[in-house]
Amino acid sequence: MRFEDTTARRLLALGAVTWITACGGGGGGDDGNDDGGGGPPLERTAVVLTTDFTSSSLATLPVDDPSSATIDDQTLHSDSVARAFGRVVYVLNRFGADNVQALDAASGYDTLWQCSVGNGKNPQDIEKASDDKAYVALYGGGVAVVNLNPRPDCSDFVRQEIDLSSLADGDGIPEAHRMVLVDGTLYVSLQRLENFAPSDASVLAVIDTASDTLTGSIPLSGTNPFGETKGLPLDPATGKIVVATIGEFGATDGGIERVDPTTGTAEGYFITEAELGGDINDFTIVSGTRGYAVVSDADFNNSLVRFDPSTGTVQATLTTGSAYLPDVEYDASTDRIFLASQDFADPGIRIFAADDEEVTSAPIDTGLPPFNIDFVE
Repeated sequence: MRFEDTTARRLLALGAVTWITACGGGGGGDDGNDDGGGGPPLERTAVVLTTDFTSSSLATLPVDDPSSATIDDQTLHSDSVARAFGRVVYVLNRFGADNVQALDAASGYDTLWQCSVGNGKNPQDIEKASDDKAYVALYGGGVAVVNLNPRPDCSDFVRQEIDLSSLADGDGIPEAHRMVLVDGTLYVSLQRLENFAPSDASVLAVIDTASDTLTGSIPLSGTNPFGETKGLPLDPATGKIVVATIGEFGATDGGIERVDPTTGTAEGYFITEAELGGDINDFTIVSGTRGYAVVSDADFNNSLVRFDPSTGTVQATLTTGSAYLPDVEYDASTDRIFLASQDFADPGIRIFAADDEEVTSAPIDTGLPPFNIDFVE
């Protein structure tokens, strides 16, 4: 039985001791493909996966007028994250479900297909390579190469699984977590945990997508690469891969660094957890001088901070408190920050402008507490 290390983190952050679940999953991206059928242009929409860790659903809100959310009755697994590519939202139903579910935004988020990646595989992230091919990071395995146009019985969904066991630690499982595709090469963060604790080192696995073979690895400066709902983003200023490593939960022993895919080297932290003020739940980089991170301090208070990636300095704290903040995302079309807040009394989506002022007078209700935000054109 494999759980992701965010389980312990969320149990402490939410003060809950009656449940255990696996956590993690993907940030998002829009590749511009018109997936999932044709139809008229869609309004740019924030798609919010919501959960109380017993049940889960979907909420949507137009980014130009996000004052109220449409709450969908789509049935999702209670431990899920989502990534959007074009008109399709891919839901990774993780621990205990072990499948990928494709939702068509053009038809009101109807399910196009739902296919298993194998019992116990625990899918964490998906990266699209072409109209019919994607990669799925498996926390309980390697990387699955999957067919995005599967047969109704899903018999051709998993084409192969790329073996990463050569990069595993002592327990034989590398804990594949997040991914990004750069110029035909897939980079996969491997947490390499033993008994929920980081081992000696964490790495990015390097996979050639032409042959779908493992070609090497890049050692990271820290251990336990993490991002509650984020894939591996690219730095908008340099094009390099940006990775947060958090080490041990509760210890400010990690930070955020760039990895140069050209040289295959990690460049060291440009900002540390100590400078940010706690464990890194999630982050987003807007420009060479503007980034945001959600951090959790020793008392498990969560804060949204703005920092300068070029100088490694924190410039402002936008909000802080006891509410668990699992996801922060940037919407370039409005130049605004969308924040998921699981405040017990008033959960919902909070939005901040570029000047750090909050646009929302109260969190936007999404039905169940929001967990994962992505954007669909």
